[in-house]
Amino acid sequence: MPSPLISYACTETPQPSAQQHYWLTRSGALTEALCQLGEFSLDVVYEGRLEACEEDAQLLATTAHTSLWVRDVLLLVDRQPLVYAHSVTPSIATAQGHGWEALRAQGQQPLATVLYHDPCIQRSAFEWQQVQPPRALNDTHCADKNSAPLWARHSCFMRETQPLVVAETFLEAFWHHPGLATLR
Repeated sequence: MPSPLISYACTETPQPSAQQHYWLTRSGALTEALCQLGEFSLDVVYEGRLEACEEDAQLLATTAHTSLWVRDVLLLVDRQPLVYAHSVTPSIATAQGHGWEALRAQGQQPLATVLYHDPCIQRSAFEWQQVQPPRALNDTHCADKNSAPLWARHSCFMRETQPLVVAETFLEAFWHHPGLATLR
């Protein structure tokens, strides 16, 4: 079961290190950077319709229980999970002729293939914080309920007045990847 975007947030967020701040605010496709670290792959944890929880509804400026299209994925390098991504948009936005209909056909492809090749899509600034590991990570054996807080960021992409919120949680393995320091 996918996790809501914010409900696992920590109440107090410390300041990130310079390296963490760079990655929490880095623009462009995260998958592009991950491809530079090794063999990139994507594992779809969940994709489909769900009722909006309060947190997702708030970020999408809609009401709780609205039907959403949800996509939760793990971004892996050399088969090691490094980032957990949670994406949500109102289900109506994925219908034929609406702004995000291409999302339903993504399969194992990263959202970057849709988000960074259309000049009509605009992205908001990032918001970031430390969060408790999303529940879905427990099911994928990437974290457990006793794991330390993780750094996460989210932003909103707009296309044809339809929002798509993408939240990315950086797993502990991301910060320890040997090639990370060389990327900028």
